[in-house]
Amino acid sequence: MRTVERRRGVRLVLICAFIAGCGNRDATVTGTITRNSQALTHGQIHFISATGESASTTINSDGTFTCIAVPLGEVTVTVEAVEGKEKVDKKLSLNGPMRPPNLIFSVPERYVSPESSPLKLIVKPGPQKFNIELTDP
Repeated sequence: MRTVERRRGVRLVLICAFIAGCGNRDATVTGTITRNSQALTHGQIHFISATGESASTTINSDGTFTCIAVPLGEVTVTVEAVEGKEKVDKKLSLNGPMRPPNLIFSVPERYVSPESSPLKLIVKPGPQKFNIELTDP
């Protein structure tokens, strides 16, 4: 009788561990970001879900990016890149109430805000590639 109870207990622990592990099904998104067919050489890229979950990463000097722990489902993608990037305090948000005045963006401003960005992606579990071409209005 105790052997059966132990097996049930072990099964229950394994099932709980499996369910807990499956709850974290975030994805990794890689790609290249260009503007007018030229690599964007600096900035940040953000993946924002409808519930407000987000993941961000830095754009590499060759225009590539790798973002881990991206929320699953439909996300809006925003891009922040400003002229004179070395002068911008990294603690300040480029897209919020603490945004420094008179910023000159290296990308069309519609890509900076989740409310105006036309970039959407359906994120699935696991690694995936998403190349982005920013276009001028």
